Amino acid sequence: MLKNIQLILSLMIFSLCIFGGITLLAHPQRSKPKSILGLSMLFWSILICVRIIINPLLDDTKTLFQPIILITGAFVMATTTCYIIEILRPGYLTFKRFCIFISPAISTVFFFGCYYIFPKGNSTCYDFWDLFTLSNLDIIFHIILLASNLFYMIIPAHLTFRYNKEYSQYLKENVSNPDDYDLLWLKRTMLVFSAMYVSYFILLLTRDTLLYVINKGLILILWYYLFYKALFLKEIQWKISFAQGWNIPNEENNTIKEEKNISSKNNYLQEIE
Repeated sequence: MLKNIQLILSLMIFSLCIFGGITLLAHPQRSKPKSILGLSMLFWSILICVRIIINPLLDDTKTLFQPIILITGAFVMATTTCYIIEILRPGYLTFKRFCIFISPAISTVFFFGCYYIFPKGNSTCYDFWDLFTLSNLDIIFHIILLASNLFYMIIPAHLTFRYNKEYSQYLKENVSNPDDYDLLWLKRTMLVFSAMYVSYFILLLTRDTLLYVINKGLILILWYYLFYKALFLKEIQWKISFAQGWNIPNEENNTIKEEKNISSKNNYLQEIE
């Protein structure tokens, strides 16, 4: 019975990712952040589909730190962090920076997958302390992949505490109707992510099938909330692009650039005359 419910929840999450990804990409006011999240949700659906396919081939015994959960979590957290970065700093995520940012997830998952193609006495974690028994390469890969997950968890938390006040202040100063914008969006998003992180660690640490099913239901609700807020979030149109760097250009640099533009325009007008 619980296995059937678990399969239904997985299919519901899969359907949400497909529907959410297509909806965000087809949005009439589609922006780069919406495109990033939309493509990410479609990618999540592929990971979920792979997991649904290989689940019957796995051992029914519940273990801790299941590789498929670690792999899925690494990519989900990396791509959602990219969405937050693009909201805070439009234009910063060039293709090169995006590839560099997700390279830890890709490299760890690649080596982890290559190692599991040839399973020779792979260790299984039945107890939390098994993870710290560095008896073979299998356990080391578990820790490296877990560290990659923690890396992508820390970044959104840091961005929220570091730039939440700056983001809200910029909204108030640069839009005529701040009531139409969600000034607390970043804090709410971080609360959702925190709940996701707790749920994710429960998935990694539990061997109770009932708790596992309840936790997946909670994750479904959290993902739906994240998709709903992203779909209707009114994004601020920054006057500057962060393609050249993370920090906001200071006023002195802006003044110098404006003076150069004015002088170049005057020279052009003189040439025409």
